[in-house]
Amino acid sequence: MEKQDNVKYSNRAIVLGLGITGLGVIRNLGRNGIETIGVDTDPLAIASFSRYCAKRLIYKDVVLNEKFADYLGTLAKEKEEKCVLIPAEDRYVRFISEYEDQLKDSFIFVMPDKDLCQAILNKRLFYELAAKYDAPIPRTYFPLSGNGDIVSIADEIQYPCVIKPVYSKEWDFASTLKGITASTPNDLIEKYSEVLSHNSSEVLIQEVVPGRDDQQYSLCAYFNRDARPLISFVARKVRQHPAGFGVGTYVESVREPEVERIGIDFLEKIKYKGVAEVEFRRDSRDDKFKLIEINARSWTQNTLPTKSGVNMIYLSYLDTIGKFNGHDVSYKAGVKWINDFRDIFSSLEYIKKKELSLTGWIKSLKGAKEFAVFSWDDLCPFVYFPIYSISRLLGDAVLKLKSSKPAKAVYWSYFFIKNEGILFFLKLFVRKMIRYEHFIVMARDFGMENSEIKHGDNIDIKMATDKDIRELQLDMKSYAFENYRNHFSKVKTCFLAYYKSIFAALSWVYFKEDGYKYYKVEANEAIIGPIYTRDEFRGRGVAPELVNDICRYLKSNGYDKAIGIVSTSNHPSIRMFEKSGFSNIGNFRYLKLLGLQILPKGAFNE
Repeated sequence: MEKQDNVKYSNRAIVLGLGITGLGVIRNLGRNGIETIGVDTDPLAIASFSRYCAKRLIYKDVVLNEKFADYLGTLAKEKEEKCVLIPAEDRYVRFISEYEDQLKDSFIFVMPDKDLCQAILNKRLFYELAAKYDAPIPRTYFPLSGNGDIVSIADEIQYPCVIKPVYSKEWDFASTLKGITASTPNDLIEKYSEVLSHNSSEVLIQEVVPGRDDQQYSLCAYFNRDARPLISFVARKVRQHPAGFGVGTYVESVREPEVERIGIDFLEKIKYKGVAEVEFRRDSRDDKFKLIEINARSWTQNTLPTKSGVNMIYLSYLDTIGKFNGHDVSYKAGVKWINDFRDIFSSLEYIKKKELSLTGWIKSLKGAKEFAVFSWDDLCPFVYFPIYSISRLLGDAVLKLKSSKPAKAVYWSYFFIKNEGILFFLKLFVRKMIRYEHFIVMARDFGMENSEIKHGDNIDIKMATDKDIRELQLDMKSYAFENYRNHFSKVKTCFLAYYKSIFAALSWVYFKEDGYKYYKVEANEAIIGPIYTRDEFRGRGVAPELVNDICRYLKSNGYDKAIGIVSTSNHPSIRMFEKSGFSNIGNFRYLKLLGLQILPKGAFNE
């Protein structure tokens, strides 16, 4: 049974953007006990299904302005400690940089300065910045509006070349592509004219760096508030979809000192702060790396470093709250990250082009790997992903119809909205179908206590007799603890608490002979719980005194330790055990599928 780190930090993380990037961020933090809240404008975003997303908030307006900043500020006021703000998409990076002064009163975050942030998001400004610091970049042109300037560029540029948007998220034409390639001057002029007819946004034209798709590398790094590098990690993109200028679907951790050297050197020169992904492509002509772009945020494959040994997202969180202190940042090369669904289409494309064999694809799946969506400890996003993909396809169809067939777009918009409602209920069904139960294991070691455990002043306890149990079973409804009925038949020992001679609470106690499926009980210890307190006696200190008196009984009878097992969502019980001298020794969880418990191998302490 897997143990999790104890919860140590109370600063909540607000993750902006709940796509696959946001899913990775939430998992990286949630698995380390950090409470994460996900915010998105998409009600069907896949990361909202994650069990590690403590709260999901949908902002109704797609425009991110001062109102959105106020909305987040209200959220931040729920807790005394400042929240850590983490963008998982470019639009949220731009939003934070624009409203930094307003947000810094309620949040803490480490990001590039506003001007630098805008330069990174705008490819025209970025390439000007790269040229200023002599970074190796491919030759790039920014045509003026209209077709006049494109003719001279078509005569001058080397082929093949690619047409890209200056702002990636304003790219509506062929939205699945990062760029459109052209192989001749006439081809460039025609495709540029077609792009202009579909887009009003500014574009650039860039020489394609020659080389195979598997020669694309990324430096993933974190720089602190002093613009000093704390963590660096290098990955190589092996497959992408679509091939050439798509999104990485199969990425592996590697050692490439030259990528690390060039990337860190450039980030230091521009005084970068925060998480960054710097993309390179190896030029087959001179075997040198060319800088392609920078993402001023977490990248899609952010769980790959974690699988390789360094949880960059969690460590950057620690540094943001001032808790980073000499953590190990080494990692293992050769670990893979695979986009569960999209890599299938990517592989088929490479097989069709004869750049990959079926045997080669099967071999590529061997070894240590991390999937983009699938995870045994967080299954809901994987189950929901096909539904999510269908909803995205319908959304793309509506956008295309709006531009070409307005009449049909009305029908498809209605169909999409209607089915989005259906998808919402499917979403709820998936959440009910797959659930994880998560528990904290707490212990009180009597061997560490020198003084005698004193009897409580407010209650009297007694070990229940068979007669007491029969009377309680007959009167169960009046005491409203029907859910505890099965414990009477399973466990022999039950303690009753009386407040001024009135029955107030009870607790079962598991010994070794009773057996306990989640925890292997030794001969010198006992498990206290579950505990039931009648409503009218809650808040009077009855339960802590009952637990304390049971510990007194156990210690006087030669037991060394008492164990408490509590659901992580049962905060009153956790506080009660803490008041009674118990401390957290670990966590465990099990999967509940269609109401059936699927237990992991072994007990917590095996």
